[in-house]
Amino acid sequence: MIDEGFSTDVVLWSGGNHYDLRTYLQSRFSEGLAGALLIGNLPVPWFEYDNAEFPCDLYLMDLDGTWQDFDIDGLLDNHTDGGGDVSPEIWIGRLDPSRLTWGGQAQLLGNYFTKNHNYRVGILSLPHRALSFVDDDWESFGDCDLSWAYGDVTTINSSNQTTATEYKSRLLQNYEWIHVCTHSSCWAHTFRINYNPMQGQSVFNYEIQALDPHALFYNLFACSNTRFMETNCLGNWYIFGDEYGLTTVGSAKSGSMLYFNYFYQQLGSGQNIGESFKYWFCVMGGDGFEPWEISWFYGMNILGDPTLTINSSPNSEPPPYTEESNHNTVPSGWPTLQVTTDEFSQGNPAITTDFEGKPWVVWEDGRNIRTNIYFSYFDEDQWSSPVPIQIYQYWDLHPKLTTDSLGNIWAVWQSLRDVSGLNFNICASYHDGINWSSPALISSGPQYDLEPSIATD
Repeated sequence: MIDEGFSTDVVLWSGGNHYDLRTYLQSRFSEGLAGALLIGNLPVPWFEYDNAEFPCDLYLMDLDGTWQDFDIDGLLDNHTDGGGDVSPEIWIGRLDPSRLTWGGQAQLLGNYFTKNHNYRVGILSLPHRALSFVDDDWESFGDCDLSWAYGDVTTINSSNQTTATEYKSRLLQNYEWIHVCTHSSCWAHTFRINYNPMQGQSVFNYEIQALDPHALFYNLFACSNTRFMETNCLGNWYIFGDEYGLTTVGSAKSGSMLYFNYFYQQLGSGQNIGESFKYWFCVMGGDGFEPWEISWFYGMNILGDPTLTINSSPNSEPPPYTEESNHNTVPSGWPTLQVTTDEFSQGNPAITTDFEGKPWVVWEDGRNIRTNIYFSYFDEDQWSSPVPIQIYQYWDLHPKLTTDSLGNIWAVWQSLRDVSGLNFNICASYHDGINWSSPALISSGPQYDLEPSIATD
C-alpha cells in the first residue's frame, strides 16, 4: 500500500458500537483518511427501510451526513445531508471470516493476506480479461460496461446458455474479473431457464467453497450476496478460497449496483476498487437518494481489500484447471447408497427415523427454480425417489427433521415467503404417513429468521 501512495496505520479495536466506530473514522478523516479495511467482527450499522433490515456500511462512509434512529429501536431509519451531503467521503472494506464454517479464522485470514501479497508482487495473476455472465431478466445489460476497464470481455447473456452448469464451468476458466447478474440469496445463485420464473437451477455456497473459482475480483449483481452477517454468505466464499479471490462488490440486501459505467470507468483509469466504488456512490447520491435508490443501493458494500487495482499486465498464464482427486473416504465396512443422482447440487441434509425405524432424509435441492426442500426415505434396501415437500418460487433452505409421538415426520426450514419485504422466516410441515401438510410460517417480521432446529417434548 505504501508503494501505491498510502500511509497506513494498524489500529486494534475492541468493544464499542457502530456510532463509536464512525466517530473514530470522522476524527481520522480530518487527518486525511482515505478509507479503512475492517478486519474481523467489528461493529455493524443496521438500517431499516421498506420492511427490510440490513447492514449499511454507507453509514461508515458518509461522515458528514446526519443519520438518525427515529423510532429508537437500535436501527438507523433516516439519512439526511445535515451539514454536509449524503455521499461518502471514504471507502470501507470488510474482511471477516468469523461466520464461515469451513476453516478457522486465523487460517482463512492468513491465507487471504498471502494471496493479497502474492497478487501485489506479481506471483498471483490471471489473464487481464473479464466475464459478464448475465441471466435472463437482465440480458440487455450486455457486457455490464466492463469494456471501460477491460479490452477482453466475454459476454454470456443468452437465455439458453446462462445455466448453473455453464456458470460453474466459467468460474474455472481464468478470468481476472467476473460480473454476474442473477437472482440470489445470501447462500445461492439461481439461473432461470428461458425467462421462466418457475424453472431454473441453483449454485450453492458450498459449491463455491469447493470449486475455488479461478477469478480474483467480482461484482455481484446478486441480492444479499455480500450480507456478511449471515453464516457462509456467498460474497465471503468468493474471497476466502484457497488459491484465488480477493475482493467482491455487492449488496447486503435485495438490490445491487446499477449504472456500472461510473464504477468501471474509474477502475479502468487506474483507480483502486475502493476509490472507484466511492466515486460511483458519490454520483448516485450527488442530488440525494430517491426512495428507490435507497432500496437498491443502501446495502452496497465491499468485502475484501478495497486498495487493490486490476492488473493490466499479468506476469504469466496460470496453469489450466484439472480435476483434483476426491480424498473423502467412507469407513471400511459401511455400505454406501446414493440417495439422489440429479446433476444439480444438493446439500445440508438432515435425518430422522419413523416409528418403523425407517430413516427419512430432507435436504435443500437446486434442481427446480431457486431451492426447494426434497425428501426421501429408506424402505427395505433402497431409497425412495426424491420428491419435493413443495415446489416454491423462492428460497427454501437449511431443513431439520424430527418425529412426533404420533409417528408424524416434521420438517422445518428457513423460507423467503414474505416476498414484499424479501425476508426469511421459519416454515414447517409434517408428513402424516400419506402426504405433507401445506407448509405454514411459524415466524414473521422484517428480521431474518434462519437455521431452525426442531425437537419433541
